Amino acid sequence: MHQTLNEITFDQLLADQNPFGGVPCAFDLCGLRFISAAAMVQIAAACHALARLGYTPSIFTNDNRVLSYLARMGFISLVQEFVRFEPRYEDIFSQPPEIERYESQLLIELTRLENLEAVEFVADKVIEVLRLRLRYRTTEAYDAAIAVSEATQNTFEHGTDTCGLFTMHVYGQGQNRRLEIAIADYGSGLAATLRNNPALGEITTDRIALRRSVKLGVSQFQDQTRGNGLYRLTELTHKYHGTLQIRSGSAVLRITPQNPTGRTIPVTRMPGVQITLHLPTRISS
Repeated sequence: MHQTLNEITFDQLLADQNPFGGVPCAFDLCGLRFISAAAMVQIAAACHALARLGYTPSIFTNDNRVLSYLARMGFISLVQEFVRFEPRYEDIFSQPPEIERYESQLLIELTRLENLEAVEFVADKVIEVLRLRLRYRTTEAYDAAIAVSEATQNTFEHGTDTCGLFTMHVYGQGQNRRLEIAIADYGSGLAATLRNNPALGEITTDRIALRRSVKLGVSQFQDQTRGNGLYRLTELTHKYHGTLQIRSGSAVLRITPQNPTGRTIPVTRMPGVQITLHLPTRISS
């Protein structure tokens, strides 16, 4: 098992443990030494999806540092109503966790996206981090924030009785510093959503849905002015030499500077859409 859980190794974890395969449904995180922001959001979205199906998922850990990090990032407080932790945080630590409540310029703890106020808060933090920590010009930071805002807004506008989930974290130092942004929901997924548009009847698989979703003007609506969110994220990734992963259903699309058109890969099915965006420090403008 990998000691690091990120948006890529999460797929292997899901395939190996198959929490959506029935009871018992659990995530065994024993042996892990690091969980990225993206992986944390994906686990949270999976737990929400399982709870929506009527299950009580379990999460197992054996590293107190990992458990403490999940608590400080707001993960435990966000899912504790419907998730069983082994061991429980309070059985290990005598004091409640001090959640990183918005003060840091390097991260946003795991946050529910349920309204435009949350979207505006996220956009402001993205602008702040990119300008002050990753050397983006003001216009560049606003460009990124607009793209992220559209993607975050989609998480609750396209869902029924669901919300979106968001976190971000700055990793590295100096010119190697990068921003990881993670957005997720646990709704119907891209294929089912896009098929609401009669003009998109050719979308029969998750892989086709992913490819179509990053095209300008493709959405569940016939209005050509809609459907810019994932397209903007793709353009942002290309412009600033970042990486982008979009996961939906049983497929994932990964876009990198080495593969700008992206590669679609089959993965274990999971409800909703999960997005991970990496933006590097601006070396020159």
